Amino acid sequence: MSSQTSALTDVKFKSSSLYGTLKLPSITIDESTESMLLNLVAYETSAALNPLQVTSYICFMDSLIDDADDVKELRSKGIIINFHGADQQVADLFNHMGRFLEPDISVYNDVKREINEQCESIVKKWVAQWQQTYFQSPWAFIAFAAAAVGLALTATQTYYTMHPPKNNSTR
Repeated sequence: MSSQTSALTDVKFKSSSLYGTLKLPSITIDESTESMLLNLVAYETSAALNPLQVTSYICFMDSLIDDADDVKELRSKGIIINFHGADQQVADLFNHMGRFLEPDISVYNDVKREINEQCESIVKKWVAQWQQTYFQSPWAFIAFAAAAVGLALTATQTYYTMHPPKNNSTR
């Protein structure tokens, strides 16, 4: 999900009871992006800036992006705006830049910890797999809800058939 600002440090992870949401700033990728980011990395390094925010952002994005499918997902959420070419080119750009950089581990440490906690939760993994397997479309959820209501009504009818309410009228 795209965050409201474009600050590279505006990376947040919000965990809920069943799923988590990662908010990232949107970034426009074009022909000048690689040289601009590498120049900012060089400036951070030469000026001995602490923390290394641009370097850490590139490494964080590299950890999220492996191939064109990852870029496609980020594009669909409005996080990456691609004017560079094919999605694989954007993936290669982050993978190439991230390979040679060393991030400041404190910059996104909290976000990474929260993501790892989310991923390590057995219940949340099970719910996510179940949701992806059985509830791909809204119709699947509607069918499940209708089946659950049908089973509940059948169980209620069976109970009252076996245990009819006592009639207290005295005729």
